Amino acid sequence: MTVATPAVGRTALHRPDTVEEVLDLLAEHGEDAKLIAGGTAFTILWRAGLISAGHLVGLSGVPGLDRIEADDDVVSLGALARLRSTEISATVRERLPVVAAALGHVGNLRVRNAATWGGNVAEADNTSDLPCLLAALDAEVRLRSRSGARSVPVDEFFVDYFETALAPDELVVDVRVPVPSEHCTGSYVKFLSRNAEDRTCLGVAAFLQRDDDGNCSAARVAAIGAGPVPLRVREAEQGLQGPVVSPDAMRDVAARYVAAADPLSDIRGSAEYRLRVLPELVVEALTRAWAGHDRAVLL
Repeated sequence: MTVATPAVGRTALHRPDTVEEVLDLLAEHGEDAKLIAGGTAFTILWRAGLISAGHLVGLSGVPGLDRIEADDDVVSLGALARLRSTEISATVRERLPVVAAALGHVGNLRVRNAATWGGNVAEADNTSDLPCLLAALDAEVRLRSRSGARSVPVDEFFVDYFETALAPDELVVDVRVPVPSEHCTGSYVKFLSRNAEDRTCLGVAAFLQRDDDGNCSAARVAAIGAGPVPLRVREAEQGLQGPVVSPDAMRDVAARYVAAADPLSDIRGSAEYRLRVLPELVVEALTRAWAGHDRAVLL
């Protein structure tokens, strides 16, 4: 049963018990409603006066959205699945080892115990680690509204700085991540320009697929901090296919990512600084992926 109580000023706080009640509230209030999951980003923005709403919808009492499930091909991460729960999940560690390793470098333990997948993707922070991994793994975000359900590929879900394809009446249900094949290895390289708990300056995820003869048959590379959304240059990825992923091929790919990048300047680094660091991270991530690391590293 939904309960509405006064919160701040004229803002009402709703505590729905089911997904259907959430969808009813979103259909009724639209852009005047804001969803609260872990609250790690929402609380900061709310207190700073950067967002406002007439209706806050708390999701903590909604069952079924915190599941972490897998079949042979896909790991489903529920919208309310905590980052810490995902990090220590045996399923994720086995099926998505780079994701599990990268989660260990997100914020701190307190943040990971609160933050959720739904909140992370809905925020669309251009330096958030997880969208980078999701882009490189060709994940998709599943959404629901009163009018139905749809799945949106990550490269279409993230639209601009802090902007997604999520409609005002839609709820993120889960994130579906394809499981890399047995012969695919990857790496995530995260660069911090200030301290270990600061937001990422730049990050690069790389996954390389080998065929039965050991040749590189496919490559996927994504970067964050290099523009408004996770950056992928698919034409450049094709240049990595062949018997050996050579240092020259890696540097060529890195140069093409720099050419496609459009970073902002902020307290973590100027645009020029990011463009100097980005190629080194691309080469580092590709080198580690080709070596079969299946890990994440913090630089």
